[in-house]
Amino acid sequence: MPSFVRAWHFFILSRMRKLLTLFICLCQIGHLFAQQQTRHWLDSFEVKSFSEGIPAVVSRTNQGGEPMRMSGVVYKRGLGFNGTSVFPIQLDGKGVSLSATVGVDDGGHPSAIHRFYIIGDRNILFYSGDMRRGDKPRSFTVDLRGIRRLGLLILVPESGSTRMFTDFADAQITMIDNAVPRPVPNDQPKYILTPVPDRKPRINGAAVFGARPGSPFHYAVAATGERPMKFSAPGLPQGLSIDPSSGIITGMVNRRSNSVVRLTATNKWGTATRDLRIRIGDTIALTPPMGWNGWNSWARNIDREKVIASAVSMVRTGLRDHGWSYVNIDDGWQGERAGADKAIQPNAKFPRFREMFDTIHQMGLKGGLYSTPWITSYAGFPGGSTNTADGSFPDSVRDNKRAYRYTGTHRYEQADARQLAAWGVDYLKYDWRIETGSARRMSEALRASGRDIVYSISNSAPFSEVNDWIRLANMHRTGPDIRDSWHALYRTVFQLDKWAPFNGPGHWNDPDMMVLGNVTTGSPMHPTRLTPDEQY
Repeated sequence: MPSFVRAWHFFILSRMRKLLTLFICLCQIGHLFAQQQTRHWLDSFEVKSFSEGIPAVVSRTNQGGEPMRMSGVVYKRGLGFNGTSVFPIQLDGKGVSLSATVGVDDGGHPSAIHRFYIIGDRNILFYSGDMRRGDKPRSFTVDLRGIRRLGLLILVPESGSTRMFTDFADAQITMIDNAVPRPVPNDQPKYILTPVPDRKPRINGAAVFGARPGSPFHYAVAATGERPMKFSAPGLPQGLSIDPSSGIITGMVNRRSNSVVRLTATNKWGTATRDLRIRIGDTIALTPPMGWNGWNSWARNIDREKVIASAVSMVRTGLRDHGWSYVNIDDGWQGERAGADKAIQPNAKFPRFREMFDTIHQMGLKGGLYSTPWITSYAGFPGGSTNTADGSFPDSVRDNKRAYRYTGTHRYEQADARQLAAWGVDYLKYDWRIETGSARRMSEALRASGRDIVYSISNSAPFSEVNDWIRLANMHRTGPDIRDSWHALYRTVFQLDKWAPFNGPGHWNDPDMMVLGNVTTGSPMHPTRLTPDEQY
């Protein structure tokens, strides 16, 4: 082929390649222009399913339930936060932009420093710098194209102060086509590292147990291994005996003592032995109480059948045999006051209350209840006080629960403690904004009830009065309600340094419940947002 023909072919081909490249680029640009873009208000979504804040984020108000206001300007749309908070969003590369106006709410702390960040795929897209109440709010728009995971982050120093109110006002996110932002999925593979128990007996659980003189004694030997199994405990203090089939030690010891008993568990595969120290004295809860609480499963929708089914599950799954003892009913069981004492009674969801606790005890478990010194509980059920002389709970109170979160003029600590003892209750979670007077009155009432009832006070015990809490209670909540997120877990569990010296037999730091499995922490039942690694 002549050289000029080859040159001509080369010229034509090179031009065709350039034209093809240009055509592809124009197609891509045309596709981008053809894509529909949809703008969403962030407050239009079910924000509690996204939020990892403590407390959870709220829509269209500040955290005090008032209009969002920054530097005197009221904002009708947006998200309200309190304290250090994380709001993660899954975009999967379908986001376009995010815009908002951020700042400290006029109802917030007067001097605390707040810092706002927008994080996209581990890169900082926006940083506000230090902001205080009264500072001019900062407006921004950030490019989200290509970002898979987005995070709204507010950092506030952990000073123990309250009302750390901040706002993401007028927060809008633009998405491609019909895509919508969604909560970050927890889709990592699950795994179990716990070894399967051997068929041979093994005795687990606490190696020391305390009871008060003259109180009913109940201790179940926690033992793994194939059933049937026979138990023995020679040398038990006078007044106690062990059921050889169940391993449950019951009875009553009237004198102070400190003894060591040799526990034995035997099945066809072998025998296990272990010492148990029994201390009869003033101190109970010598080891941290371990168990289950119904709030994270069913919240106020708890009922008798669910409680008994949960107790059965504690046995079936082997938790009981590793020392998990308590099956506790949270807010939602309370009914009207009745009887000569006007003691609180269960509502219609809980027939045959004493029988329910007897059933729990027969399984080798213990049972707990919830109450509050306030007129209404957090969920709006009758509390430990009233403003009515007859102990009634009017509909006007029931329908306006937030207005009655205070201790009324008529208190029932003594009557309620006696009723708990009569039912066979082993644990009381007492829940309110803790102050010493109410904590002391219920502590004294439980002591006088004639039954050992582990006393747990909740929530957010002020550290300044820690010496009162360890004197009055067996457990004291060191912070607010936990959420099922790593952020909440970190804040709740891994910042307890200052509390550590006040943790010990009879008085335990309580960082709230573990959020494992399926939970309802502020939103409908869902798998915990903790990854498998985080759960371990």
